[in-house]
Amino acid sequence: MTQGEMMILEKLGEINVRLDGIDMRLDGIDRRLDGMDMRLDAMDSRMDRMEQHFTDEIRKLHILIETDISRKIDIIGEGHSFLGQQMDEVVRLGKRWEQIGLNQINLKMDVDRIKTQLCIV
Repeated sequence: MTQGEMMILEKLGEINVRLDGIDMRLDGIDRRLDGMDMRLDAMDSRMDRMEQHFTDEIRKLHILIETDISRKIDIIGEGHSFLGQQMDEVVRLGKRWEQIGLNQINLKMDVDRIKTQLCIV
């Protein structure tokens, strides 16, 4: 073998050593990527479970609002309407009571004037 061939073989040997190093590094990267894939799969699974949990919770809240809270709001509204009617009645009776009081004062003044005219003490 000639010296040129020997240099070529030596350079090829160095290239092979470097390529072996690159292969080892790529194998390490592949292992790390496989580990990351497994972690991403686990995260996807957790996200799916969380999404399902939140969907279930939202559905429960929706049902609660429709059945319980809406019914209670209706009851409060009916009570408010009833209290409004009662308040109107109280105001009407208060005006009537005030009118009766004024009539009583007028009648008392009339009686006092009649007593004065008839000289009754």
